[in-house]
Amino acid sequence: MISGGGLLASLSQYEISSVDLKLIRVCSEYTTSTTTQSTTVTTTPTTSTPTTTTPTTTTSTTTTTTPPVFPVVLNPVPTQTWSAGIYREYTVPESTFYDYQDGPTRRLSLTLLDSNRIVLQRTNWLQFDVQRQSLYGTPVSPYYTGPTNQTYILRARDGAGLYTNTPIAILIDLESLATVSHMFVMTIVTDLTLFTREAQHIDWWIGNVTQYFNSAKSDITLVDITGEFLTIRWSNNTIKSPYTCPIEDIRSLYQRLNNNFVSSLPQYLIQSINLELVGICAGFPVFPTTTQKPIDPTTTQQLTTTTQKVTSTSLTTSPEPQGTTQGSRGVRTRDPLLAQKIAIPLVILLILLIVVIIAVVVLRSRQKYRGKSRLDGGEEQLYRPRAPVLPKACLMK
Repeated sequence: MISGGGLLASLSQYEISSVDLKLIRVCSEYTTSTTTQSTTVTTTPTTSTPTTTTPTTTTSTTTTTTPPVFPVVLNPVPTQTWSAGIYREYTVPESTFYDYQDGPTRRLSLTLLDSNRIVLQRTNWLQFDVQRQSLYGTPVSPYYTGPTNQTYILRARDGAGLYTNTPIAILIDLESLATVSHMFVMTIVTDLTLFTREAQHIDWWIGNVTQYFNSAKSDITLVDITGEFLTIRWSNNTIKSPYTCPIEDIRSLYQRLNNNFVSSLPQYLIQSINLELVGICAGFPVFPTTTQKPIDPTTTQQLTTTTQKVTSTSLTTSPEPQGTTQGSRGVRTRDPLLAQKIAIPLVILLILLIVVIIAVVVLRSRQKYRGKSRLDGGEEQLYRPRAPVLPKACLMK
């Protein structure tokens, strides 16, 4: 409030018509009000009465409307580093944008675009949650195909439709794939193209698998997604070892991928779950070699008696249970056409043997009668001529 005895009185050498207040930037959402107070002094000279002064106050209000302005970028998003195959989320800080009408970032509408400023496709590995204003995704093939340096555009739009953009640089670190020592291989009976048409599908799969182990979604590393049927290879990040192979921990975790684990994923038709050892664990057997258990002293006498009764034995190793293979947690039956594959060649060989025998018999028969006539004499004469039979009348003459 500027009074007549204040600033205006000190500037008596200027003819000031008015003094107004204009609010901009962070104060633009407030209304301005200026109150000017003036004092009028009236003097009436009289001989019988004293001089009387009557003050009069005049108040005026002026409102200034600021036109809409674009949101501004207060703090650009720093470069983000994402590990290949590992799920991650990043929430845009509230101090990134500011709009003079609507306020900070949480009051603005955010959209994530690719480097060509086009809305992201559903097959892109990186997605954006509009409600939480966060980036999320897993850089894994076939959703992610490179390069390691990628740039996206983050757009902030205010209520008036005005917007501003800021780039987000993302660096993909491939070291997480180079340190993998084991891979669990899950085969699911579904079409690969159908599964990979949305990046959201693999995020759901990661959430379901890690929920079974009560772990975070970033505790596994996806190696790849391939196969005619859907084949997902992943590694567990909680049992990594940079110098030695944590084989016992890997085997222990593999034992937990049993029927209970499969039952916890009813939305997937799981065919099998295998284990592959790579990197520093390459060369280790999936299952430990069996060792002979120590003999119980209480059974030593029974074992000796049984051994004396055996006169000749052949030592054989117990075969694996029928229908299973080493390194496979899924049930695999033997080839149902194995008997037919063996029987068909045997039948063919038998038929060929019969044909050969018949051919030999025929050739020997031809050689036996070669060069002889049916009317020839001798011991092997086929047909003997019979003497003509004459009537009795002819014989009497």
